[in-house]
Order: sequence, then structure tokens, then C-alpha cells
Amino acid sequence: MKNLLFTLALCISFISFSQKTENHLVYFNKGNEKSEAKDYYGAIYEYTKSIEAKLPYIYPPSHINRALCKAKIGDLKSAFEDINYVIETLDAAWGDPYYWRGIIKLEYSKDYYGAIADFLRAIDYDNKDGRYVYFLGLAKEEIGDINGACNDWKKAVKLGYQDASKLVTEKCN
Repeated sequence: MKNLLFTLALCISFISFSQKTENHLVYFNKGNEKSEAKDYYGAIYEYTKSIEAKLPYIYPPSHINRALCKAKIGDLKSAFEDINYVIETLDAAWGDPYYWRGIIKLEYSKDYYGAIADFLRAIDYDNKDGRYVYFLGLAKEEIGDINGACNDWKKAVKLGYQDASKLVTEKCN
């Protein structure tokens, strides 16, 4: 009888856990919808629910998207906490967390040198991602290194990131 009760309790917990982890995507998608509608506070709420529903596991897109929304409302300290959590928890096994932290530094905190460091770190993980190189160029442009920026934008074009071609045409000889 004890084994039957234990098995039943175990099954219920697995079903509950399965439903809980599937729900994180529902909240994540709602967060995306609210973010696209520029309801950043609502998006932060939904991403938080996604994070809570996924526990004890981490779902990096929820943390990253929540960080971007926090940056958009001016809560940079909290935005960096979210991004840094992803980097520290997962030991940032890929470049995107560094890329997104670089975006926040570039666009919101105006920490151009910090952005450059993050984009370079992202490139260390994947030197074939043209986004990383393109935004590295934007950060270099902000510090007055137009030659470095042009080299990066040209490289981004070669990597297939066509948004860079307009800047190469407009700003590079």
C-alpha cells in the first residue's frame, strides 16, 4: 500500500512538474506579445512568470528578454542582474548573453567600452555571427574609431549581416 501511495504521489508530481514547465512557454509568449506592444511592465511580469514556472531550471530567453524590457524602462541595475545571472549560471556557453549585455551597455547605459568588451567576448564564442561584429562596429563608432567600425561592418557584410552594408556605403571609404 505504501508503494502504491508513493508511486501515485510521484506520478502526480511528474504531471504537475510537466505542466508547470510547459506553462513557461505560455508566459514567455505573452511576454513577447506585451513587449512588442511596448507594454514593458506587463512583459516583465510575464517573463517573471515564465522564469518561475521553469524553476529549478533556467530558460535564458526569459531572463534576457526581461532584462531588455527592464533596460527600456530605465531599470539598468536589474537588467544587468538578469543578464549576469544567465552568464554566471550557464557559464555563458554561447555568445548571446554577452551580445545582449553589450546591447544594453551600448543603447541604454552608454558604456561603449563595456559594450566592446562584451561584443568581443560574444565573437570569441562565435566569430561567424555577423550581428556580433556589426554591433561591435557601432560601439567603436561611438568612441570615435571609425576605421575599426568600418572594418567590423565590412566583416559583418561578409558574414551575411546585410544591415551593415548601408553603414559601409554611408560611412566608409
